[in-house]
Amino acid sequence: MKTTLFKKELKEHRWMFIIGFLFFFVTGLIVVISYQFMQSLQVDELLTLMEDAPGFLANIADEFALIFQDHTLYVWSQWHAKNMLQGGTVFAIVLGMGVISRETNRGTISYLVTKPFSKKTIYLMKGLTGVTTLFTVILCNTALLLLIARMAGMQIHGLRLVVGSIPVLIGLLPIYFTAMFFSNLLDDTVKAGLITGALWGLFSLLGFFSQTRAFSPFTYMRAWDYILQQQFPLLSVLILGSIGICIFYLGMRKFENRAF
Repeated sequence: MKTTLFKKELKEHRWMFIIGFLFFFVTGLIVVISYQFMQSLQVDELLTLMEDAPGFLANIADEFALIFQDHTLYVWSQWHAKNMLQGGTVFAIVLGMGVISRETNRGTISYLVTKPFSKKTIYLMKGLTGVTTLFTVILCNTALLLLIARMAGMQIHGLRLVVGSIPVLIGLLPIYFTAMFFSNLLDDTVKAGLITGALWGLFSLLGFFSQTRAFSPFTYMRAWDYILQQQFPLLSVLILGSIGICIFYLGMRKFENRAF
């Protein structure tokens, strides 16, 4: 019976899966194409000329020089730290914001809870199918990106980039479960998405300032230390995962106590 419910929820996500897959596939292609384009512009020579530039320009030149000298760092900076993190956040919110509200607005939630499923099982299956969709889309496109990058002649450390995806994926769990929570609390898909976006947008802003950077989950999702020094942020991953589980549990309890 749980398998039937799981398949039903996966079917509900099919269009989101297709749209998400195409979006991440295109952005992955852009990562490789942009590198080839920048190389054709002889960026290395330009960066050499900027080494004697004053102030922040010299710092920017140093950072770009570091990234362009290492293909693994370049892919990480464009895919993990930007596309996967930012696009993944938006995708997680869009996936989660209608999980419950769509059922209540269509009136199908009353029918669903009369089936031989507990409310806990329903919420669990909805969470599981959303996470499955989110992870599958991102991991498949990460693998495709690495394949295309190698075909384009880029020397990348594939295993390091795959392992470096773990902090981002685990960090997306609290975001998705927050959207689920508000989808159930508000019964309004748009409001659930906007509130979730505003809340996690605030956490993102904390990462822009050195004084508050430590309070932003996105700081730990980037896993910069792992990419540079191969020090896997196990503690950060455990904390992010625990936060996600707590938010999921609160949402499930709220769903169980609702009368439909």
